[in-house]
Amino acid sequence: MNYGYTKLASGWSGIQLENLIHLAVGELYLNRLRESASGQIRRQQNVSGLYSSFAQLMDQNLFLFYFQPIIDVRTSTICAYEALMRTASPVKLSPLEILTIAREAGRLYEVDKKEISLLDLALQRYTALMLRQGSYTLNGEASHNIDFAIYCADGVKARLTVNNINIKGIEEPTIRLGDRSRLELILNGKNTLDKEGILVPASASLTVRGCRRSAGEGISVIGSKLNLVGNGVSVVCFGSYDGVANISVRDSQVNVHGDGNEVLLVGTNTGSGRVNIENSLIDLSAACEILAAFGTMNGSLDGVFSGCEVVSDTHCDKGAVFGSVGGEAEICFRDSKVRLYGEGYRVSGFGSMNGKCVTKVESGEIDASLLAVEILLLGNEHSPFVVTGGNIHLAQDSDHTPVSPAGTPLCFADPSKDHYEATFRDGDEEWTYKADRNENGYLGVWILL
Repeated sequence: MNYGYTKLASGWSGIQLENLIHLAVGELYLNRLRESASGQIRRQQNVSGLYSSFAQLMDQNLFLFYFQPIIDVRTSTICAYEALMRTASPVKLSPLEILTIAREAGRLYEVDKKEISLLDLALQRYTALMLRQGSYTLNGEASHNIDFAIYCADGVKARLTVNNINIKGIEEPTIRLGDRSRLELILNGKNTLDKEGILVPASASLTVRGCRRSAGEGISVIGSKLNLVGNGVSVVCFGSYDGVANISVRDSQVNVHGDGNEVLLVGTNTGSGRVNIENSLIDLSAACEILAAFGTMNGSLDGVFSGCEVVSDTHCDKGAVFGSVGGEAEICFRDSKVRLYGEGYRVSGFGSMNGKCVTKVESGEIDASLLAVEILLLGNEHSPFVVTGGNIHLAQDSDHTPVSPAGTPLCFADPSKDHYEATFRDGDEEWTYKADRNENGYLGVWILL
């Protein structure tokens, strides 16, 4: 069992419940790290004993399954069940040890039919599914959460349709792609992948979709609705930690939330990547110590939003909402409606906190506001905010103003008409600025005078 708690001295009675929860969650992950370390020592000291216990477990079917009710606190009713795998006496193996030895001993289910029942596999004591070349369907029940993992073998091309599955890894990714593999993951119904998420090596390709087809390297989300939640000490919710994050999202709704110490919602932590999002609804939220909501911590990333509606609501000690913490980024907003709100101690809205970032606004609508001790609404001095169009509302002043493509500072204006359009030239650069008044009656533009 993983648990966390925190002890408070007198005088802390006024602290907010949310902060108490974050303290307890921090202790939980420290406990998990300690448990993992002790498990490694145990494994090294008694390898033969672990395998003997596993053989006894399988031969005598000493598995115990508990269906733990999950209560909806709003209605005080049971809304689902979590399937917990345990072992009967005298075998004392943790779920992580069972999964590890099962993988090494070949006790993973090798798919030999096109349609599989997740519950049947669990009852047959399988703990993971290995995909080979071909197309498969995995059926589950959204209300039953099962300890299970899905692997895609090296070098294969597979298509997996999942119907209402609800699975969680133990201390490893719920879905892991092999090197040079290609997996098309088709989502039907309500599907939940808990714990460690999906691991896509740099040489592999993952496409997530509803029912339409396309191809592309990296991670593609097409015509789908995704809810991604990450929590831990160092979290990457959607992207890559130190590899290449090539992400394409089109005609989709993606909600990403992260909790923990260091959180990256979309992008790459220390690697490189390109993120292209078209005609989609994007909702970003986080509560953490250090944050990169969309962009990179200390790597490099190019990102483009086209025809999107983007909402960000983040809470961190230090971080960047759109841009980089210490790396380099370039992010473009085109025909997109962006609502940015963030709280913290030192927070960058658009641009970089300690690195470099170029932000380009070509058209659409920007509404940005930060509540922080040190506000970097448009980033640091190495973060040009280039504007060639759009209705822009910046709630706080910045140390530097938006600039033209040639780097000339722009001036704010609030036109009286509902539609603004004008052509400008600055050196070799020429652009036509277009903007429309929004439903709240606001119209603000940044132009050359």
